Amino acid sequence: MAEVAALIGFGFPLIKIGLKSKIPIEEWRAVEHRDRKPEDFEGLNVGVKCGSALPGGGYLCIVDIDPRNGGLMGWKILCEDYDIPEEPTLSVQTGSMGLHIYFRTEKPIAKCKLAVGVDFQGEGSYCVGPGSLHECGGYYL
Repeated sequence: MAEVAALIGFGFPLIKIGLKSKIPIEEWRAVEHRDRKPEDFEGLNVGVKCGSALPGGGYLCIVDIDPRNGGLMGWKILCEDYDIPEEPTLSVQTGSMGLHIYFRTEKPIAKCKLAVGVDFQGEGSYCVGPGSLHECGGYYL
């Protein structure tokens, strides 16, 4: 539950997701769930809604890297080509050994594919958050 408390502390809108699942169990598209408590996620996974305005300004987006589909090489090339810093402010290892890198952008950006194995999760999307249990049995850390 410490992971959920940290997400709440960042002011991220959170979504209830079924345990060992990536599927929300509540409406999330039109609702900003910012009044959550860690105990609200007891026995559940937590989702982080992307494209939302953040406290202090900016919008949340997450780069989703899937190493099983070439994402590590795709991300490395993107970082080199666009001078993207390799030390993000917050990153989460996914339950399937992928990586979610959290960024604040100046304006909302739509979800899109950045490279092979690299997706940009922006407006209209969400990612499973830290502390959640992946269907394969690994935790998001």
